[in-house]
Amino acid sequence: MRTRKEMLLLRKLTYEEEQELIKMYKKVEEDFEKFPEIKTTEDLFRWREQVKEENQEDGELRNKIIEERINGNDSLELLYAWSQFSCMVQSAKSNVNDKKFEFGIEDRDKYRIKAAGMLHKRLVEKKQAHPERLFGIYQIRELSLGIRYPIDRTLNTTYEYEKALVKEDEQESWPAVLFVALMKAYGIDSDTLLEVGREAEAMSKEYIAEMTVEYDAQSGNQSMDTHKVHEKKIEG
Repeated sequence: MRTRKEMLLLRKLTYEEEQELIKMYKKVEEDFEKFPEIKTTEDLFRWREQVKEENQEDGELRNKIIEERINGNDSLELLYAWSQFSCMVQSAKSNVNDKKFEFGIEDRDKYRIKAAGMLHKRLVEKKQAHPERLFGIYQIRELSLGIRYPIDRTLNTTYEYEKALVKEDEQESWPAVLFVALMKAYGIDSDTLLEVGREAEAMSKEYIAEMTVEYDAQSGNQSMDTHKVHEKKIEG
């Protein structure tokens, strides 16, 4: 886990880096001007559900319609990829937890999908994690993000940020422009999000297979024990 002390040791952004982030942020604003109905992350999920309802609950058709609409809009494509990532992770976790409940596994740490850690590992491996840019963008006076977006969230470490990406639905919705700008500043792209989402899905299937094998083995042993007890009663 990255600590607050480590965050305080981050280098200050250069003038060139600040100008690059300002340019990036303004481009994100321009992208969202084309979708005035999407102000927050929750608005995107509402749009997803609305399009699905309008098309007889067809999820594949919903995805095709939205992807065609946002095609070429880098900011909306990234936000949409994050929504897919979020749904994949939550579904993977839910499937594992349902199976744990079915098999009576109460150990909270057993068969856990730690998506925030998986995302961080992938970003580091691809040399895309830039914490100095993630926290540095808040220090740029021209943007004044803290004043422009007075939200209750506090992010002191990259771990807290990555965890917020995974558990976004547990807190207030993010302003969409800020949310995408922070992802871009940190180094998160659509490919990375979808890669980690698919990794979570694969891990879910692997865990469920392991649990099923373990459960079947235990059930087999219990059946054998019951059979032996029954045989002894007959012999007696």
